[in-house]
Amino acid sequence: LVPPDINKSDSVFNASIINGKEVVMFGMGALKGAGDIAINLILKSREEGGNFKDLSDFISRIDGSKVNKRVIETLIKSGALDCFGYTRNAMLTQLEDIVEAVGKASLAKKQAIGSLFSNDKNMITVNITLKNMPEFDNSKILEFEKASLGFYVSGHPLDKYRNSLNEINYTLSSQISELKDGEEALIIGQIENIAQKISKKGNKFGIVSVMDLHGNIELMLFDSHLKELEENFDINKPIAFKVRAKVNDFGVQLSLRKIETLKEAKNEK
Repeated sequence: LVPPDINKSDSVFNASIINGKEVVMFGMGALKGAGDIAINLILKSREEGGNFKDLSDFISRIDGSKVNKRVIETLIKSGALDCFGYTRNAMLTQLEDIVEAVGKASLAKKQAIGSLFSNDKNMITVNITLKNMPEFDNSKILEFEKASLGFYVSGHPLDKYRNSLNEINYTLSSQISELKDGEEALIIGQIENIAQKISKKGNKFGIVSVMDLHGNIELMLFDSHLKELEENFDINKPIAFKVRAKVNDFGVQLSLRKIETLKEAKNEK
């Protein structure tokens, strides 16, 4: 699976061959925050006028009233505009300049309607040159992908820990449903979110979303475990959770037994 490309992706996911490699192109219709109307107009422009040659060509041919700032920002973050040769950092930093150029192109099109020069492409073309900048680090790129695509495509935040994880016998999120009642398991992942709540009895607890290589797991932590997590662990790194499974009519529910570092988890049975 590869990120979307403004010149290669369709509205839906589709199989393709790029540089001799069989891939699945991310469908631009699935981009979060872009909208079907904007994406369909972009694809229609590409179908009628061929691939977008560069950023200036893209800006000059899109409908600025529908392909607005939010849509362009989503396209940049998803990697769909990488083919224009600018880093995502450069395009996001100069996003206002891009939006201003889109506005100028839209105005030029309106003024050209009914004029003698309505068919002159030079009259409705706006040229823009950005100052290129070093790209964001990989963690930022992955963060953008998760926000715009819904999941990671070009990598995973846990990739750099794979060697350590391979040395530990643990249960992946995709294997949770296989646990038996009363069975203990080791869950390892990076915390994506902690939602702190108050019970009807006034006790503080938290719902922790743990991301591993296969998906996400939600764990309920009581106040004491929340404090332990916040005071003794770096939540920006993978953390191990020893849990016990309880199987009932609602599926498998996990109760936390212990929180551990990767080093401690390595010695856990």
